[in-house]
Amino acid sequence: MVIVDGQCGIASDTIKVDYHICDIGFPSAFTPNGDGLNDVIGVVGTLKYYHDYSLSIYNRWGERVYYSEDIYAGWDGIYKGDKQDLGTYFYMIFYTFEGKKHMLKGDFELIR
Repeated sequence: MVIVDGQCGIASDTIKVDYHICDIGFPSAFTPNGDGLNDVIGVVGTLKYYHDYSLSIYNRWGERVYYSEDIYAGWDGIYKGDKQDLGTYFYMIFYTFEGKKHMLKGDFELIR
């Protein structure tokens, strides 16, 4: 509550501020080269607040090369036992946050 006392009298007002944790994101690149750094790509953020999650990753021809419903899992750049080519890949993430369904989509680079 704020109270202001001035020449014209006293006025007050109240404002309610709601804080929501909404920090889900996806990296723009990864390097699955086995060095232990950035070898897997997946969603990042305060993940315990998100539910009904799924991640699909597609190659440039629209073929799905990865799918998971485990929010803590990620793609290692391998599809059908083969290391995938460097280049641009696309992701679609579906999740529920505070009872509302959301979709996040975009692209990222696989760098070798």
